[in-house]
Amino acid sequence: MATCCASATLRLKVMHTPGHTPDSMCLIGADRVWTGDTLLIGATGRTDLPGGDAAALHDSLFQRLLKLDPALAVYPAHDYKGRSHSTIGAELASNPRLQQRDRAAFVEMMQEPEPDDAQAPDRGAARQHDRRQERRADVEARLRPRCRSCRWKNCASG
Repeated sequence: MATCCASATLRLKVMHTPGHTPDSMCLIGADRVWTGDTLLIGATGRTDLPGGDAAALHDSLFQRLLKLDPALAVYPAHDYKGRSHSTIGAELASNPRLQQRDRAAFVEMMQEPEPDDAQAPDRGAARQHDRRQERRADVEARLRPRCRSCRWKNCASG
């Protein structure tokens, strides 16, 4: 299902594409689609993290996203080796994860990530993500409004 939203100059369809996460979505424009982590260049989003669902990802890809115009440009959430975009047709032809079109085989493939997989966990990136979350929590704590009566930021009386 796709929902449409528009502004004076931009018209987008929102397509719910669960699999990488339950709330994954893609934004479809006139000549391109922003795929987030659903479809990547030469890969797909991982499904081995909390909320991931390989069967839902298969359905999102093969029953929705990959049925779009093959000439549509694909802009995933990440650049790969200097490549910022691809096309639906190019990904269908060369993306290793999309060669397994049988649902059960796709689910099995997604349950066993390859060690050299482009989406393999990067421990340094995970540590950097943790540090970013800590900084975000610090900023949020500093921006939290103070209690009117006692001036403490974390006062239970508000």
